[in-house]
Amino acid sequence: MIRRYLLPVLAGVVIGTLLAAVYFAFTTGGFIGSPIQRARGAATVAALYAVPIAAICALLWRAMALIRREGVMDAAALGFMATLLAWFSTNYGNEPLGALISFAWPYAICGGLAAIATWLVGQRMASRG
Repeated sequence: MIRRYLLPVLAGVVIGTLLAAVYFAFTTGGFIGSPIQRARGAATVAALYAVPIAAICALLWRAMALIRREGVMDAAALGFMATLLAWFSTNYGNEPLGALISFAWPYAICGGLAAIATWLVGQRMASRG
């Protein structure tokens, strides 16, 4: 039973982490190290973000199910907004608002895509019974 819920969330964490790591590795050319080294470091940081975001989203998803908001776009919006809020909450005050927005939206898109992956794996698991 727990596998039915854990596997989709794990898939979302992995997809979100990989997307964020690849984005970071190939957009930060000024940093020391090869793209692979930057991706490794970024994957570690992204996983530290992704796990709590996924945990919060899983709880919010259960609440959304009560009001019948369980579609793929609902999942994408939840992932996008949760990632955006996590980014702002950990970086607010360090940068001007315009810079925060320009840095945050690519990661929020990664969060939305991770939520879509979670939803798709969840649908596959549910259809298997």
